[in-house]
Amino acid sequence: MQLKSIILFLLLLGVLGTTGGCAETKPDSPSFELTFNRGAQLLAAGDPKSAIPFLTQTIASAPDGPEPVALLSLAFALDLQPEQALVQAQKVHRPENSPPGWEAVAVGIAELSRHRPLVAIASFQHVLATVPADSPLVPATRQWLALSQIIKGDPDASLVVLEQLAKNPSMKTTALLWTLLIRARDGQTQQAAGTVLYANPTLVVRARGTTTQQAGDALAQCAREVAANFGRPNFEGTLDDQTFYDSAIAALAQGKLQDARQIFLQLQKRNTDGGDAALWLALISAAEGQWQAARAGLTEACETGPIPTRGLANQLCMVVAAMEDRPDAMIQHMLAGQRMMGRDAGPSHVAEYPKRESVWFSDSLK
Repeated sequence: MQLKSIILFLLLLGVLGTTGGCAETKPDSPSFELTFNRGAQLLAAGDPKSAIPFLTQTIASAPDGPEPVALLSLAFALDLQPEQALVQAQKVHRPENSPPGWEAVAVGIAELSRHRPLVAIASFQHVLATVPADSPLVPATRQWLALSQIIKGDPDASLVVLEQLAKNPSMKTTALLWTLLIRARDGQTQQAAGTVLYANPTLVVRARGTTTQQAGDALAQCAREVAANFGRPNFEGTLDDQTFYDSAIAALAQGKLQDARQIFLQLQKRNTDGGDAALWLALISAAEGQWQAARAGLTEACETGPIPTRGLANQLCMVVAAMEDRPDAMIQHMLAGQRMMGRDAGPSHVAEYPKRESVWFSDSLK
């Protein structure tokens, strides 16, 4: 098991596996169910453009069903067609006083593409305020809310949401990794602000040191989560390579970033494939306050190396794009990561047609 195994739940498209908020009767035609399943699977696989015709065909067969329309809205939003997404979201009809579904998430994503983060935040907050606290829709919506607050330029608010997200055991490592990136970028911002506004080197060092320490703590905790919850990570190489990898993870868990860096660098020399060593090195750079090196490392990992590692790099670059107020690039990175990671692991189950009183979610799609 490499880094891939611990952040599969970064897949925001993985929120498509079960259905909900539906009180309709399922059509008898097997082709109807197959069409709906195919559309949902394509959407979950990171291909919203291909999903749109299947979901449109489903709606033609059952125009009053809320879930296919909600998913079509989501597909348009992820295909960077925000106006179409908003139109479809308005066509979703649910029973009075019932909570919203994926159409509300689609509205938020569409508004992000339109550079309206405040409206997006309101849509995501509406979902969180109206669906049950134990609904599986909540973690996915919190991820989108955190990204929206990053785009808005409010990292502190995003960190509050990530603290809530971390209470879900399956989302804890995601929250830690995002916190690491936010703290690292915030440290660079504080350094620049201190230099320009205060001209006080002591204050600059103190601000950067505090934020860097928080980023380092998040990375160390992430490594401890690997050791505690996933057992001995499996590195695809020789026995000696595995020993190097284990040592690097152990060093990270103890907060020894420099030691871990040196071991990962040696591992890369020994093993040209390197597994996810490049990603760990980028995260170490972030934790050490070397934001530009971290960003460059993640960007390079999106284009080179094993397919699963490239997929993960895209998922992390998604957060970087949010920090840089590039919502379309954020969505594109997310879809690219989903497609690449989907090559390595197929869906664990086939999406079923909406059943009564359930909620769409599929963090477990992988």
